[in-house]
Amino acid sequence: MSITDSEWLRVVVLVLLVLAAAWDFRTRRVPPAVSVPLLALGAGRCLAEGNVPAVLALVLALWNVRWGEPWTHGALALAGLGLAAATGRASFAVPVLLVLVVYRMWRSGWIGGGDGKLMMAIGMIHPEPGAVLALAGGWFLWGLVWLVIRYRRAALTAAALSAAGQLPPSGTLDEVGVPGAAGVALGYAVFMVGSALMR
Repeated sequence: MSITDSEWLRVVVLVLLVLAAAWDFRTRRVPPAVSVPLLALGAGRCLAEGNVPAVLALVLALWNVRWGEPWTHGALALAGLGLAAATGRASFAVPVLLVLVVYRMWRSGWIGGGDGKLMMAIGMIHPEPGAVLALAGGWFLWGLVWLVIRYRRAALTAAALSAAGQLPPSGTLDEVGVPGAAGVALGYAVFMVGSALMR
């Protein structure tokens, strides 16, 4: 069992995510004081288990390195999948794929940079499909709830436009901001409860 699997650390991570969510509500920004330590912890875990492709994908994403795309991203994804197949452990593929997908979502304007960093960090700290599904579900569900709250008079139109990849009619997401850190915190709480029930 690694240190990132301990209960006390999971509680600390959840507290940090709740603090980030509260800050995000007030400023529409995720504080680096939360995301950077979580990213460092996730990268450290990946390095400790020898998952170099995940760390390289993180470096490319954080510094927005576009050199060699899409070949570099494809090579990293294949390396992660290859390590997973060779070892029989999904924990080699999950963080690489998550980082690359979240990075593409950020580049497409589907997710904010702070929210994306939190998702990348949690996916590297807990490199398992259940964690990623809980994070994605929490983030997506919270996004829908926020759109309904924000656009309650035109909720169906806003949801339809968002599903089609277009911005809601009252302004861009950058202008109004979706405090997505709350969705990441929600997903992580669901993951914690699910993990506790599975034991």
